Amino acid sequence: MAPKRSFGVLKTRAASTLCVTHALAVLLGAALFLVFAAVLLPGEGGGFGSGLGFGARSLSSSSSLRTGLDALSRPAPLDATGGPRVPATVSQGWVLGDVAYTMPDFEAPLVFEAYVENATDFYLYAQGTLVLFSGSTAPDLDVKACRAGGDSMVMAARWNNVFHCKSHRPLVKGEPLTLLYANETAEGGVSPVESKVVHNGVVDVSSVGSPKFYTCASTQVKNTEYLADWLAYHRRIGVDHFYLYDNSANGTVAAEMDPQRDDTDVLHWPWRKSQQQANSHIATLGRARCHWMLFSDVDEFVFVKGRTGKKSTPLRVLLAQREAAGKQQVSLYRLEIGSSGVIHKSNASLAETYTKRRKGKGLWLNYKSAVLLKDAIPYSRVHFFDLRVKPLGFNWAFIAQWDEMQLMPEWDWFKVWDPRGHIVHYSTKSWSEYIAKYSGDLNGMIPNIGFERFNYTVDKPPSFWPAFGGVFRDTAFRDYKRRVNKRPVPAPMVVIT
Repeated sequence: MAPKRSFGVLKTRAASTLCVTHALAVLLGAALFLVFAAVLLPGEGGGFGSGLGFGARSLSSSSSLRTGLDALSRPAPLDATGGPRVPATVSQGWVLGDVAYTMPDFEAPLVFEAYVENATDFYLYAQGTLVLFSGSTAPDLDVKACRAGGDSMVMAARWNNVFHCKSHRPLVKGEPLTLLYANETAEGGVSPVESKVVHNGVVDVSSVGSPKFYTCASTQVKNTEYLADWLAYHRRIGVDHFYLYDNSANGTVAAEMDPQRDDTDVLHWPWRKSQQQANSHIATLGRARCHWMLFSDVDEFVFVKGRTGKKSTPLRVLLAQREAAGKQQVSLYRLEIGSSGVIHKSNASLAETYTKRRKGKGLWLNYKSAVLLKDAIPYSRVHFFDLRVKPLGFNWAFIAQWDEMQLMPEWDWFKVWDPRGHIVHYSTKSWSEYIAKYSGDLNGMIPNIGFERFNYTVDKPPSFWPAFGGVFRDTAFRDYKRRVNKRPVPAPMVVIT
């Protein structure tokens, strides 16, 4: 007769078996992760994967552009004198946004800027009801064609008041550029849209073999209130050059920048409802000057976490990793930071002032992206770009590519709390700034919370204000930014394409 086993012995053996099984499961999971990371996250020299027999896919040394991590170790190209070759600045020939007329109402159709590429391709940037937009009460016009001088031109594509035109002849300096819309009462059935644009003779040509900054960033800004901190931080994480679209009425951003630096171009862009046009403009203008372009606002900071975040230029490394994996766009979901109960504007930085957000669901309301300009269709959606993945009709490009884009690893990874990156968005800020911005509810995007009805004033915020945007304390980015601010500003990285 077999001896009876006590309950304690059985419990101990069951626990031992469970521990062994758990350990095996952990080891198997770790092995699968290493294989996954080796395939999708190419390692840096001496970095993750390199010491384990895994690493980046080999890249041809004969390629005209060394992509991904290989590009990071490539020295800047030199000119005939031995000095570094850098892209031409916008200021050399490009003077944009000089306004010598009264700004029309934002619904009034107006062609306000043009970009001419390769002599016969030109882009027209407009405001008003040429394309219906949120908050508009007027019907959009039925735009039929482009016009250069007295000639009608083909309209190849349109999106968000950006029109791509094809000329059947070289454009002539000084001739007016505009659009034609359907008008049954007009002679010929079409009328021109009011335009302030004439061809200034400057033609931008994307040349093969020209130097480009590896990482650029573009933003539209009306004042310099938070600009210096935003620029200094993003310089340190790997942005090589900045394009600032000055949305102030009088072009004051450049004058107020202190100090002015060679790594920043300021383009006056004072028109209303024009952020998407500005992004589309730099997506075209920047092709000859930038390899990657980050699109971000000055209250949004790229937060690169994990092992990559410890590098001296973490954003540059992150983009290089994705490029080496064959990706054309990286989208970072925004981490929304709330009011933190602040009443009056602080002189401290945004990261030091605001440290509270929502917890759990609703962390990410949207995202911002960095895109390889050579692969981007130059019509911005503000938060991302359609890619030149397939020769599709533009209006259906995004819908047709959606399934394919969903298969891209970064789209999946950035939908969860990803250790590699976020856009930290200080959307609310102090009560005094919030009430100044939204008390009139002019843009139709923020629900009017009844400033006048409830007698809210600058010194009398609503009772819910301390909890507005969340109460969960999160100082991770603040502490990270403190460490980044101690780093030296790296030299810009230039590549040849």
